[in-house]
Amino acid sequence: MMKFKNYMPFVVAFAVLCVVILIIRMPESPIAKLTQWFSSRVEGFGMPVFTSPRCPPGYTFFTDKTGESFCCKGSVNPYSHVCSGAPCALRPGVTDPVSKKTMPFCGDVMKQLWGSAESQCPKAYPNYALSGKCCARGAESDGARCGDEDMRTGAFCSLDDGAVGEKHCSTEKLKESVKCPSGLNLVATALNASDIQKYPAAKGKSVLRCMDSFSSCFVDSSVKQLQAAGVFTNQEDSLKLNNAVCSKFERTEVKKNIAENPLPGKFILRSPGKGNVCVDDGGGTAPGQTKMQLKTCDTRNINQHFVYNHETRQIVNPNKNLCVDDGGGSNNGQTQFHLWTCDPNNKNQQFDYNPYTKMFSNPHKRGGQMCMDDGGAAGAKMHLWACDAANPNQKFAAERIDLPVTAAKVPGLMMLQNPFKQNLCMDDGGALAPGKSLMRMWNCDKSNINQQFTYDPLLKQLKNPNKNLCVDDGGGALYSLRSCDANAKNQQFVYNPYTQMFANMNKGACMDDGGALVAGGSVFHNGKCDATNMNQRFKPILL
Repeated sequence: MMKFKNYMPFVVAFAVLCVVILIIRMPESPIAKLTQWFSSRVEGFGMPVFTSPRCPPGYTFFTDKTGESFCCKGSVNPYSHVCSGAPCALRPGVTDPVSKKTMPFCGDVMKQLWGSAESQCPKAYPNYALSGKCCARGAESDGARCGDEDMRTGAFCSLDDGAVGEKHCSTEKLKESVKCPSGLNLVATALNASDIQKYPAAKGKSVLRCMDSFSSCFVDSSVKQLQAAGVFTNQEDSLKLNNAVCSKFERTEVKKNIAENPLPGKFILRSPGKGNVCVDDGGGTAPGQTKMQLKTCDTRNINQHFVYNHETRQIVNPNKNLCVDDGGGSNNGQTQFHLWTCDPNNKNQQFDYNPYTKMFSNPHKRGGQMCMDDGGAAGAKMHLWACDAANPNQKFAAERIDLPVTAAKVPGLMMLQNPFKQNLCMDDGGALAPGKSLMRMWNCDKSNINQQFTYDPLLKQLKNPNKNLCVDDGGGALYSLRSCDANAKNQQFVYNPYTQMFANMNKGACMDDGGALVAGGSVFHNGKCDATNMNQRFKPILL
């Protein structure tokens, strides 16, 4: 018994040692992580680690029995310290003890992998990060992710699908080789729910289009890229989409018809694509009292009312007799916008508006290359920033608020074309009896009686005179033709020629074509009125 007691310390020590070894061999244990951290910094330490910035992506750092350090593309036996895959050496000229050949140098492997990935990055975001992003300014020191400034400003794109709202590098790279028809601007449009329902591969994808307020076409290479991915491959959809590509684009009957003043009347400045937000002067009534920013649109809010003086190039709040002023800076974000005493000689108050790009530029700052910018982030103040037609923070759509839309008149027999969907017009579905077919978009055809309508501004009715039936919103369901009834609230639509929208004022809703980009892809319904929603825009074409 006494002899056994003499051996007890050794038994306990051996048991503790066994437990320690087991814990170290558990990769997620704190001791293992500490050991891995230590081993990644000390050459020859015998514990393999699972990640190391010195190894190429997909490789594991380890040391062999001699203390030589390697990176293993595969798994490492923690007991024998042998790589089951293809190793590379952390210094040049190391001989493989098994094959007796010189092992590849990990630095060369890293350059090869990095160069292959970086070649997929667009010119705007040329720097590859291991997270699968391409960054504008560069990756962090370990190469794992884009720098904080790029992540904060969204100056990156994803090589894979990425998160919702992130730019796709393939689309950005495609933009580099696209040249739009004269007068049209390049935009990327996300495919909508009806397209995704028909083609699941469309999820998260976008299509490049060249467009302005009047016309649009699909970029040929973008269409081919989508079809290669299994989108719009149906024979009918493919034919219609390929007939609307930019290589076949012809601008017919497109009249800009822009008055000398590109911004007539009183208006609010809506930020397209950002929901219901508009430029707001902050509420101050004295010069420089408050800074300008985006706030919820409200046509009754005098802080959002502006007129444009084409002679002096000034944007004026007519309720306060003060002018929009950029604060005096000429560099990115140097000063913030506010209202100031109007002075036609003040260069900080002079702005040119381009109705096609929807951008305000100060002609006196850096050769007219500094534009009004909303700052991007929620609550940000407006400032000048280098003009970029692809920057959504610099887009401002003027929406007139000083005309009674109830007086709007669309004379004569007409077709209603969606100006953002080339050669697609409103079609009643073809039935001759009430409610037997649903309204949809179809290929424009002046001889098609299903696309011929008249508008009565007094009764507020859209009528197909060939069938003596009126457009009816279905009581909040789907649109169809019904027997005309001057008292039916489902048939009363007010047309606004400036926004090109039909609104049912009884319901506070607008006519919406459902969103599909191809003929027959969706049906008409009521949608929340949104002047930036291209599915709610209808341009009369007189017959």
